[in-house]
Amino acid sequence: AVVTAMDVNLDLEVQKRMVAAGRENVNLARSVLRPQVDVSGLGVWLDDDLGSPQQAEKSVSGAVTLSQILFSEQALANLRIQGHLQRSREFERDGVRLDVAREAAVAYLNVLRGKTFEQIRKNNLLVSRSNLELARVRQAIGFSGPGEVYRWESQIANDRKSVISANSQRNLAEMALNRILHRPLETPFQTVEIGLNDPQLLTGHKRFDPYVNNKWSFSVFRNFVVKDGLERAPELKQLSAAIAAQKRALQSARRAFFAPTIAVQGELKRLFSRRGQGATGPSFGGDVTWNVGINASLPVFSGGSRFAQVRKAQDDWYRLRLQREAVAERIEQGIRSAIHTMGVSFATIRLSAQAADAARQNLELTTDAYSRGVVSVLGLLDAQNASLVSEQAAANAVYDFLLDLMEVERATGGFVLLLDQTEIDAFFKRLSAYFAQVSTP
Repeated sequence: AVVTAMDVNLDLEVQKRMVAAGRENVNLARSVLRPQVDVSGLGVWLDDDLGSPQQAEKSVSGAVTLSQILFSEQALANLRIQGHLQRSREFERDGVRLDVAREAAVAYLNVLRGKTFEQIRKNNLLVSRSNLELARVRQAIGFSGPGEVYRWESQIANDRKSVISANSQRNLAEMALNRILHRPLETPFQTVEIGLNDPQLLTGHKRFDPYVNNKWSFSVFRNFVVKDGLERAPELKQLSAAIAAQKRALQSARRAFFAPTIAVQGELKRLFSRRGQGATGPSFGGDVTWNVGINASLPVFSGGSRFAQVRKAQDDWYRLRLQREAVAERIEQGIRSAIHTMGVSFATIRLSAQAADAARQNLELTTDAYSRGVVSVLGLLDAQNASLVSEQAAANAVYDFLLDLMEVERATGGFVLLLDQTEIDAFFKRLSAYFAQVSTP
């Protein structure tokens, strides 16, 4: 699901087109520094009293003009700035790519959660139907009256509503995943259940356990993930590129006070036709003429605009640097918060499983006691409801952990399921080296 989303998701496709369009901005900036060739034609028809050898009454001429910028601080700066902005757009695309990966993973896990909850509700409905049969047997042998039968019939109706609701939630989750995968929203698909030991997850690698199996290791692991995440975060790389672009804009604004624009221009002109008054004499300069010139210009006073441009560029540069620092703080907070949340949800898995197992055993004992007339219908309903809640909590604990894990991987700027074995080995190598640098308490 995640890999498919990388290829077809429309939000990511929008970013890819933005990067492609930005690449042309770089080409446009570069074109200004390349030779410019213009071709022109001119037809003139004068009053016959104005005709002369210098300008015949009727004439047709053509010209080819070549111009080349030899030096322009603004053009050179713009080329460099557009290069930095293009890298910024590429890093923005990488950020959207990670967002889409997380969105696809979360949507897939929500589908699995929806299917699990639907199955739990169906199983609970079967239990209620079985208890209805017990109630009818109890009524038949005189243990209870028809009230218990009606109570279970009411419970079955409510359980059927719950199954329908769970089915609807699963359908909504499937449509969300189909949308991310750019498929028709109600297209059916098969899913494969995922476990904590899946090799596509970080928890599926045995090398991961020693780094989180105690309080000290978990603290060092958090510090490493923050360091590694800040180095890889596309949001910070995007801002770094924007800062580099703004710094070059500031340099250009300062150099505008003393850096002239220098260009060379040449023209080749040919007279194709002369008729009418003045055409009989020789043309001025002949039928073919040319000229070459060099121009250097430097604004002396522009109403204070250049001083304003320097101050604006400087303020924007400071603003982007502060913005990058603020984003880095938020990323670090997001990483640490996500890891702590993941740690809690991981511990909850075992406890929720124990609670579900105990509730299940209690339901079995209570059902047997109910069939023998020892326990009332309310006692059995309470045991069944406790078992249902515990089963849902146990399932929720697993999916909550997996969802928290996806948040951690997004916050750190990389998904293990998108890495090949070489990249995974490199990650654990960096992790091991970091632990080696930290002294054991």
